[in-house]
Amino acid sequence: MKSMTGYGKGTITGEDFSVSVDLKTVNNRFLDIHLRAGSELAALEPAIKKRISSRLSRGRVDVTISLERSAQLAYELNRPLIAGYINALKQLQQDFNIGGELDINLLARIPGALQPARNGIDEKVIEALNGALDQALDELERMREQEGDALRVELRDRVQKIEGLVPTIEASAEDVVSGDNGHEIYTAVDSLREVAKALESKFGEPRKAALVWKPKNTVAVDDEKGEQLIGLLETLNENDDVQNVYANFEISDAVVAKMSA
Repeated sequence: MKSMTGYGKGTITGEDFSVSVDLKTVNNRFLDIHLRAGSELAALEPAIKKRISSRLSRGRVDVTISLERSAQLAYELNRPLIAGYINALKQLQQDFNIGGELDINLLARIPGALQPARNGIDEKVIEALNGALDQALDELERMREQEGDALRVELRDRVQKIEGLVPTIEASAEDVVSGDNGHEIYTAVDSLREVAKALESKFGEPRKAALVWKPKNTVAVDDEKGEQLIGLLETLNENDDVQNVYANFEISDAVVAKMSA
């Protein structure tokens, strides 16, 4: 058993660079990889996701990759982008008779005008990136296994507690109703204290343990009478002098939905 939640980190240092990878996973039905890396590593994104998907089959995976260099990094110009920008500005000056000179600082701030040299990502960097990614995945897997072991122990303890209650419940409980909000256990009046005490010793204080009226036989009513009875129950529940209301009639789901709308 493995937990879907985990964290892993890996770092590889080269002669003039350092690569670090941080992974964080949470539960998800499918594999959903969110990658954050600099533009210098954009070309490696498909390979990075493929490497992750070879180790993980599901979950949301947040990946942060950092590449730091100690040596000077070379940049190259995105000439088509800059040329198009300059032509557009010149056309703007011509169409609207605007003066002024082009500013090199303005051109340098154009997104994508200056890009890391494409030959800056060599085999050493790629090898280091893969190594850091594997380190992070290994640590992630270990953490998920550790949390999975803790979940296994917790589930086993809960099952053992439930199994220990089975004889008491089978001997004293008359009915058990389970739903999304929990479990309702009905027992005879003289067994209520024994069953409540046994359940509390295993699971803690219940939300409610009290005597109630539970009909052994129910009466089906038509839709018209069902609407009248629901209206009566609502009136009684709004009365401050009425603490509890019990009934033994059965009505259709359509009537309940209509009256609840």
